[in-house]
Amino acid sequence: MTAPLKHILKQQRIIVCCGAGGAGKTSVSASMALAAARAGRRTLVVTIDPARRLAETLGVARSLEEPLPLDAARRKIVGISGSGELHVWLLDPQIVSDRVVRRLAKNPEERERLLNNPMYRNVSAMVAGMQEYTAVQAMYEFTESGRYDLIILDTPPSRNALNFLSAPRRISRFLDGRMLRFFVPDEASLLRRASLKMVHAVLDVAFGTEARQDLLAFLDLFSHILDRLGSNAKEIQKLFRDKSTSFVVVTTPAQEALDEANYFGNKSLSELELPLSGYIFNRSLLEHRTYSWPSEVHPPLKLAPRAMDELEYLAAREESQIEWQEEQYKKLASTLKNGEFLVTLPVINGGVNDLESLRQMAQLIEGSAV
Repeated sequence: MTAPLKHILKQQRIIVCCGAGGAGKTSVSASMALAAARAGRRTLVVTIDPARRLAETLGVARSLEEPLPLDAARRKIVGISGSGELHVWLLDPQIVSDRVVRRLAKNPEERERLLNNPMYRNVSAMVAGMQEYTAVQAMYEFTESGRYDLIILDTPPSRNALNFLSAPRRISRFLDGRMLRFFVPDEASLLRRASLKMVHAVLDVAFGTEARQDLLAFLDLFSHILDRLGSNAKEIQKLFRDKSTSFVVVTTPAQEALDEANYFGNKSLSELELPLSGYIFNRSLLEHRTYSWPSEVHPPLKLAPRAMDELEYLAAREESQIEWQEEQYKKLASTLKNGEFLVTLPVINGGVNDLESLRQMAQLIEGSAV
């Protein structure tokens, strides 16, 4: 049977990595993308907030308009050849929002008025879910472009990822609502105009006339693209539920990470009606089960008795950790259903934050140790 991660890296169009903060989700996402590129796929990894060292390793920075391909020197180090490609993009919500405006504005004049409107720059605070929506909007645009065979999306920590992944649903509800349209200038009726005058007076007192005028100008410019955004959100929902999309939850043996994984796998995804493909049990010590104790090594270690005692003590501590991890692994395995997988990835000494450790992790993913 094909290793689980290797299989989805070969077959899927989109992989969404979810999990608790600190579980290694970003490094796993980058390593999965590298494994896919090594297998010949044109791959994009969209990440939210990578560690500074990892970002430097990949050669990316914020405020990039387009994904950045791994350069020739880096490709050689990590073993990408032939048709394989690895592109990296750090999500910038403002850049994505600007793209939406440029694409949907009726004309260049309206586009510039909206982009320069003071209220537009704070749109994520005005519209609940807009910032999360820009993340999934970016993924949708990259998918529709046809530039990539596989897109891997790194999400925020799992409790926030619920908002991240439900953004299309929540933004659709907002866009379908009538409250926003109430503020848009309209000559529909005397009652409407009278109501607006009263609302304007209240807003002038609360925020000042200039801020109120900026707000109404923004709403006037933005209102005509609401229906198109709502329709787009529905397309994104369909994309999330498509068989070509996989959701993978990354966890570690730590109790907090496991609790988040269980919450996300058993509640969040089911509530959103999204397909869970499986779990990655990251930073595992389970492969150490077959290691020998210091006193059992042959030929015997030539150490002072005190040094040997210290090694035996450390070995006993590790054995206790392994027993705990085995118990947690079995508990997680008992929750699997509908063909979900559970694979382990070992601890990488020093962490996954340079090209060599990324390549090492990618090779482990290619084997998908179960």
